[in-house]
Amino acid sequence: MIKALNRSGDEADLTTIAEAVTAGRLKAAGLIGVRVGKILGVIALVAPIPVGAVTLHFYLPVVVGTIVLISALLLARRLTRWAGALLILIYIGFAVGGYVLYGATSTT
Repeated sequence: MIKALNRSGDEADLTTIAEAVTAGRLKAAGLIGVRVGKILGVIALVAPIPVGAVTLHFYLPVVVGTIVLISALLLARRLTRWAGALLILIYIGFAVGGYVLYGATSTT
């Protein structure tokens, strides 16, 4: 990453991502996530980003809970079949729950 400091922003990002991928690490997703986070942070400083009640009361808690669950499951550095099945069930519940609770409203 030190080599990338004397380059332009986009070129530095691509170089850093390429170095991470060739090193066999999954740092690319983290680097992209950091960039997106910085962009959203700057936008939020200029003008508040509105967040709907649905996001705060349904989507955000499910996402945070899933992240905590995945982190706990990956402490063993191995994802078992039952854990994978659990994550698929959570995803199905998330999609169906979001549709049933908030997506099936009539617009007429």
